[in-house]
Amino acid sequence: MKASLNVQKEDAHTRERELETLRKMICEMKKDKAELQSVVDEQEKEADSLKRQVTEANWLRNENEDLLSQVQELKCLLDEAKAVATSGQCNCKITGTKVKLKTAKKKSSLGHHGAFLKQSIKVMSNVFENFSKDGWEDVSESRYGSH
Repeated sequence: MKASLNVQKEDAHTRERELETLRKMICEMKKDKAELQSVVDEQEKEADSLKRQVTEANWLRNENEDLLSQVQELKCLLDEAKAVATSGQCNCKITGTKVKLKTAKKKSSLGHHGAFLKQSIKVMSNVFENFSKDGWEDVSESRYGSH
């Protein structure tokens, strides 16, 4: 009987050690789980941030394409205005406004070009936001008036 009792005591001690080992493992696993959850939360925040950045990049790309389209359109208008200025004819419409020339300026070709240039600057200043701040100025009538 004593031998059986000793065996059972030994088995009980072994089970207690195994139980303690399992408790320690559970405790470590809970810590690991908490650390992993922290990493997951961090990754989710990073993913949200990246999604916002992608959305902003797409918006900026679309805005850039729109602006490039507007610039191309304005280049075409500028080329047309230059062509009209060099040909001396004025039959174009820019944003719904006809470029008008004074009849007195038609006598002199330089006066004609000066008046057209002055009117073009006025029209283009309405098209471009910071046109007047970029160093452009009205063409002086005295400069082109009588040649």
